[in-house]
Amino acid sequence: MRMHRCAEIGCRELIKPGWTYCQPHYEARMKKYVHAKQATRYIHILIKEGVRYMAKMTRCRYVSPAGVRCHRLAETPNHYCEMHIEHEAEYQAKRKEWNVKHTSQYYHKYNKTQRVRNDIKREQDKFYRNKQWKNGLRPAVLERDNYLCQYCKANGRMTPGKIVDHIIPYEFDPSKRDDLSNLATICAACHTGKTRWEQEYYGTGAGNELKNVAAVPDIKYLPDFMDSAKTQ
Repeated sequence: MRMHRCAEIGCRELIKPGWTYCQPHYEARMKKYVHAKQATRYIHILIKEGVRYMAKMTRCRYVSPAGVRCHRLAETPNHYCEMHIEHEAEYQAKRKEWNVKHTSQYYHKYNKTQRVRNDIKREQDKFYRNKQWKNGLRPAVLERDNYLCQYCKANGRMTPGKIVDHIIPYEFDPSKRDDLSNLATICAACHTGKTRWEQEYYGTGAGNELKNVAAVPDIKYLPDFMDSAKTQ
């Protein structure tokens, strides 16, 4: 008769086809199953009778100024233990503020007041949504650059990137929007640093005025944006 091993880790017992576990491990598993089922049934009885059982617990979110976390248990829905419960109100206020900012109404307002705040930004938004950019320019640049950040490469690093950036910002010179020589792959960290640098040098971004400065078309003459992103 063909036999196979018990499915229990570490068990080498041979068993008949149609069985998953040997007799000792089958009985042990059934015992655990019955015990868990009885415990669940008991909890349901307590709930039905209105008896309060142990609440769900979570770790306290408090972090000391020295960076040491509190490992005491907090009873949900609170996020802080009894010792640090005074921080609960501040945390809930921050969560409420975050939730308000991340609603569809917030993004709709952002798109109306920031993304399409003037004619240039409106045209820029349309450009990034059209097929020429999505199916043509963007994938062509990523393939050309082998999905490597060209700003990191200019500083001796090999960093993966999947964002395509205008070396001379679209907002500063819209005529170079579809010029392949003005497009380069960039990583997220360099993109953050470059955006800040553009706001200072070119005057791009909301609330700024474009400056009458010379455009910098070559990556090798630009600063190391990875460093500037880390220092912010």
